[in-house]
Amino acid sequence: MNSKKTYIILVIVLAAVLIGAAAGYRAFTGKSPNTGTEEQQAETVSGPAEEAAGNASAPAQEEETSSVEEAQVGDTVPAAGLSSVSLPEEKEPSAESSDEELPAAADFTVSTAEGIKASLSDFAGSPVIVNFWASWCPPCRAELPYFQEAYEKYGDEVRFMMVDLLDSSRETNTAAAQFLKETGYTFPVFYEKDGSASYTYEIYSIPVTLGVTAEGELKYKKVGAMSQSDLEEIIAGLTE
Repeated sequence: MNSKKTYIILVIVLAAVLIGAAAGYRAFTGKSPNTGTEEQQAETVSGPAEEAAGNASAPAQEEETSSVEEAQVGDTVPAAGLSSVSLPEEKEPSAESSDEELPAAADFTVSTAEGIKASLSDFAGSPVIVNFWASWCPPCRAELPYFQEAYEKYGDEVRFMMVDLLDSSRETNTAAAQFLKETGYTFPVFYEKDGSASYTYEIYSIPVTLGVTAEGELKYKKVGAMSQSDLEEIIAGLTE
């Protein structure tokens, strides 16, 4: 009888010791025999959420438009109201082949700030530089000083049509007027409100520059911001 009681007491004591040891181990290490550390559990639960949050913010950062200072030659941004798409392949006639037949430049009509309509065909008989731009577009802003300088230099022999693409949100008459006032540009500015000009020349992104001969032929179509030497080369090709 005594041995049986002694056995029972030993079992109870051993169980108590094991329970106490387990509790002490958990308190000391923070571990549970089946679940791991509390930190590991937290990582398991929060890891995917944090990853998702990180992935969600990435596109927003990628969509940030570069500053004017960071804009490089050849840079473009999607034209207003159009998503990023593959640009059509540029078809630029060779300036070296004088016998090559050039395509006729498609006519379009835009208007001045005062609402006076003007068409490309109005300038027949003179070479024409046409530039599609917007004041919110960093690559456009980067190249505009070159157009101002060229206008001051060649304005008597080359006509300039600086076509601002209005979209009623980022680019409005008011925003454009404020931009021109701040920058002091004096080149002729025209406004496109209905998208007809950009549609005619498949303007998917801006800036885009056209070089039209005095005979009304489309000799150049340059997509992307240009350097000053690029613009000088186009003008030389139109006036040679």
